[in-house]
Order: sequence, then C-alpha cells, then structure tokens
Amino acid sequence: MLVRFAAYTGLRAGEIAALRVRNVDLRAGTVNVTESTAEVGGRLVTGRPKTERSVRVVGLPRFLVDELRAHLGDRLLQPDTY
Repeated sequence: MLVRFAAYTGLRAGEIAALRVRNVDLRAGTVNVTESTAEVGGRLVTGRPKTERSVRVVGLPRFLVDELRAHLGDRLLQPDTY
C-alpha cells in the first residue's frame, strides 16, 4: 500500500510521514499536502514544507481511493490520526 501510494502520488517521504487522515479527501479523490517531516538534530520535526510550492493538492487514482478507504477504516472518524 505504501509503495503504491508513493508511486502514484509522487509525494516525498517526509510529506508522506506528515500526512494525517484529515489530509485525505476520499470523496474528491485528493490528498492535501500541507506539512513535511524531517530529521533535525536527531529528532523528527513536522512543519510547513520548505517552499510554498510544495503545499499542494494531489489527485488520487480511483483504485487507490478504494484501497485507502479499506485501509483507513475507522480511522476516517479520527482526522488527526497519522
């Protein structure tokens, strides 16, 4: 699932690590990229991406939407879940 998600969205590892359920809109078939996670001083820090251009909405193919819906299940009710 993770490999397919990365391959079909083109998101960077840090962007994927920062995603929360609230960033995924299954009705629209999109992912809102608003944060990125990076290692700073030996700790993981999540915040705004380095550039404003990195903040974007990425479309999802239908099959991936279906897989995400099944994968997320009850977590869809908890928008702050990673």
